[in-house]
Amino acid sequence: MRNRMVKGRKPADERDHPRVLGLYREVLTTFDVNDPWPLYVVPMGGVNAGAVGMANPFMVISLESLQHLEDDSLRVIIAHEVGHILSGHVLYKTMLRLLMSVGFIAVPAAGSLPVLLGAMVTFIEWERKSEFSADRASALAMGGAGPVRHVLEYVEQGRESGLQQQVDRIRLNLSPESRQRVKAGLDALERVVSLHPPIDKRIAAVESWSHSDAFNDILCGDYPRRGETAPLFTNLPPVGEWQARAATGAKNLSDAGERLSAAAGGAVMWLRNRAGLDR
Repeated sequence: MRNRMVKGRKPADERDHPRVLGLYREVLTTFDVNDPWPLYVVPMGGVNAGAVGMANPFMVISLESLQHLEDDSLRVIIAHEVGHILSGHVLYKTMLRLLMSVGFIAVPAAGSLPVLLGAMVTFIEWERKSEFSADRASALAMGGAGPVRHVLEYVEQGRESGLQQQVDRIRLNLSPESRQRVKAGLDALERVVSLHPPIDKRIAAVESWSHSDAFNDILCGDYPRRGETAPLFTNLPPVGEWQARAATGAKNLSDAGERLSAAAGGAVMWLRNRAGLDR
């Protein structure tokens, strides 16, 4: 988790990272954000960034991004993560990563596995769709899709290079055709497990968005401001009914949490017994 990545570190300051903080302020001004979230710069092994947190989100950008990307590309990445935070994605992204980290440990029985897998599939599908929204935010911040497309193409080049390195590490005497099949298989597997949609679909979606009337309206200043209310939903049940549903949902979540905790404890005891630790 990125939380561990920034543990013990201080947020970026003007002395060490004036360039990225200046770009960060520009993006926040574009989105009318006055209170910035903490921004950390850490080595991550490549061009990368993320937004993490529950009640108090923060941003992480890799040191390698600062070293290899020009200002416009950095703005795209920063705006993408700001878009995630403003859209309320960070809570659910954090929940997904927690689920993926500890979910299977807490499975109470084989019969619960389909439920867990179903939840994970739903979260992963939502995660992929959230990337399209964040790409839209980047396009708005940049005034068009061009810079976003440039960054996405850069990311795809890095992915292709990584696939090739994986094939090269397979120390077998393969023909060029076999190597290509291995690479295609790794590519297909990565696409299945990836939390991001294919780059070509993201590029097509953000370019389509940038040519829409809605995009132009926003650039011209025609959009709801924070604090404005709009009748987005009609024919809703009475408030009392919503309160009853909320109370029932909260109780169900509490009961599920207790069952999950008990199941996790039982699973740990079973593993200890099988391993002979309690004998």
